[in-house]
Order: sequence, then structure tokens, then C-alpha cells
Amino acid sequence: MLAACGQNAVSQAPPSPTPAATPAATPAATPALPIAVTDAGFTVSLVKVEPKTNSTAVTFRVEAVPGNQTANMDFYSGLEPFNYALTGASWVNDQSGALKMIGDRSVNPPRLVAIEDTFDLSLTQDASQPVEITINALPFRGSNPSVRDGNVKGHWDFRFTPGSIQPLPSTHLSVEQNTKADGAMFLLNAIEQSAKQTVVTFHAMADSGGRLGATSIVAILLDGSIVSPQRVEDGAEEAKIATFDALPAGEKLTFALQPTLVEVKQPIDLTIPVDGQAVAAGQASQPIPLSLTQVVGGENLGITSVTPGPDSFQIRIENKQPDHSGRVLLFMPGPTDVTLKDNLGNTYPIMGGTSNFGKSDLLTMWADASTLTFKGTLAPGVTELTLHTDSYARQLRGPWKISVQLPVPDNG
Repeated sequence: MLAACGQNAVSQAPPSPTPAATPAATPAATPALPIAVTDAGFTVSLVKVEPKTNSTAVTFRVEAVPGNQTANMDFYSGLEPFNYALTGASWVNDQSGALKMIGDRSVNPPRLVAIEDTFDLSLTQDASQPVEITINALPFRGSNPSVRDGNVKGHWDFRFTPGSIQPLPSTHLSVEQNTKADGAMFLLNAIEQSAKQTVVTFHAMADSGGRLGATSIVAILLDGSIVSPQRVEDGAEEAKIATFDALPAGEKLTFALQPTLVEVKQPIDLTIPVDGQAVAAGQASQPIPLSLTQVVGGENLGITSVTPGPDSFQIRIENKQPDHSGRVLLFMPGPTDVTLKDNLGNTYPIMGGTSNFGKSDLLTMWADASTLTFKGTLAPGVTELTLHTDSYARQLRGPWKISVQLPVPDNG
């Protein structure tokens, strides 16, 4: 709160020259959003300040810095009043903010990379005066083994003037171009170019109408180098939104859809001979080799190992086609009906699964292997497992490429 300066009404100033009055300081110009501050292995960015009828909503994006291997954003629980100090504003209520999960769908399976935390503040002065927010701790639930007391302590300081907050100047380019290949269409909708980032909206659709796996794009620059986005998020109407560090404004470059998976709706039943006694006696996390080849979707898949754990086990299924020509993977990530039973009548619920690509670069990939994790442990008397899935996955490789000239951001 700025203090008002009063005048002395009792005595007069002496009749000597007086120095020129110093003009009152004016609030520093608010930098364009986002405003990012990094400390203690996390970057917190003020991404939105939105006036409402009786309050002002502020949104912070919280994400771990690259290389922070202990961070797990799944455990982030949201800012509360005791996590920060306010100047020029007050907390509207005693509830934590609304959280929006930001997933990176350029990887398989998708992973949580950031959280946007929005809460309401009441300004205690005019909107033309600065507000200061000092975050002193990021709260994580106590079950996070990397955070002993439930908080990551640090200092993330933000100073802004609500009445003069400005979004980062940018230029919008509507593209609406598409290309079709290998059973899928890549539609490049629009590009938003600013000095800090390039945001690309796109769609990917299978000709069959089948569900696609993780989809991402890359940018191919004039010198042939390939740039990956920071993240890929879900947008409206099944769109994907890829955010890159700012790509060269005004230059012509190419956006390419990376290889992905499409679900093939066809039931598969596999019978897997297994030595339950060897698995039960095996060391946790040490694979026990299997040697079984089955044909799925016209390609050879090898069930190569079972890996026991304390209360679960994994089965690995590799694509065995020669010269990286394979496209079929047994597991389609997402809502897939998979069951596993043994010859003793026991059923093992699936806990999760992955399907991975091998690659020589960001656009040259092939089907590598699927890993399925099941709850429970195999009894020594188990000699056979029966695996059922309602579908499998086939890799689509394209190529899908669209060349455009990037806009130059309007810097005002």
C-alpha cells in the first residue's frame, strides 16, 4: 500500500532555496506475460491475470526444470494462503486454487509435465498500482517420496500492475492445410508466433476412424535440423496444441507429424508356456527369458520375458520382423480390454502397459516392444498363461509434411 504524503500546516519552510521536488515514482511497466521465475528445481510462470466482477484471477504454471529427476507433478496439491505473501492484494477465500493438468502427449504413454494453478485475489488498492506475490513453497502431498515435509521451499517473486497487464504480443496465422499418407491425415490448423514461443494447433486422424496413440509434430528448419516441441496438449474439438520455443520468425520451414499408432479392433488370444516355479523363485526386477513366437497382424511377435516383482510381474512382447520393418505392437495404450489367466484358474488384473518405438531420428521409427504389468504373483504350479486383448496396435509412419512461412510477431 502506498502511503500518502502530508504537508506541515503549522510552520513555514525557511526562506532559503529549496531543492526541486522529486516526482513520485510510477510503477514499473509490467512485462508481457508469461513472467517466469526458476528456483529449487521448478519454474513457476505467471501466465494469466484476468479481472472479474469482484476479484482478479491469477494463473500460475508450475513445472519441473529439465534434469529434475525427483520431481513428480502428480503429487502437486495446489497453492494455499500460507504458501505465499501478498502486497497490494488479499486472498479471497481459504480454499486452494483450481488445478489444470498439462500432459505431454508427444510421448507414449502421455506424462504430466506441468500444472496450471488458478485462484482469486481481491485488490486492496487501485488496479493501476503494483501487486507483489512471493511464493515461498510449492505444496506436494506427503506421499511424494522426494519431498520430505510436503513442500518444496524456494522463492518465486512476481511484481505486476493488474491494470496494465498485457499478453505477449503475437501474430496469428491461419493455415488449414492437410496431407494424407499411410492411412492417416495430418491437418495443420494455425500458428501463433511470438518472441518467446511458437504455438501450433493441429489434428491427426486415421482414415479408418480408429483411435490414434500419442501424436506429436516436429519442426524441420532450413538447415535440416529437427526441433521438438516443449509439450503437446489436448485442445478443443480433438485438436492438439504443440508449444515450441520461438522458431525463426518469417522463415519458411516444415512441420511434420511423427509416426504414431492406430488401434486395430481384432481380438487376440495368446497361450504362453511359463515355469511358475522359476518365476516364483526369481529375483525381483530380473527378467526370466521366454521363447515363444506368435503371429499377430501378419507379423512375428516374440514373448521374450517375464519379470517378477514384489506384488506384480511384467510380460514383454517384442516385434521380431527383420530390418526394423515391423509395425505391429500387441498393446494399444489407452482404454484397452486386456485379461490374463493361468492354468490354475487365477486371474491377474492389468495395472498398465507401454508400447515403444525404436528410432534412428525423430521421424524414422519402428515398432519395438510392448510391456504389460499385471497385479499379483505367479504360483509355483503355474505352467501356462492365457492372454486376451480386444485389439492390437499398428504403427503409421507417413510421411506427413506441410511447409509454411512463419509470421513475424507484432511487437506493437
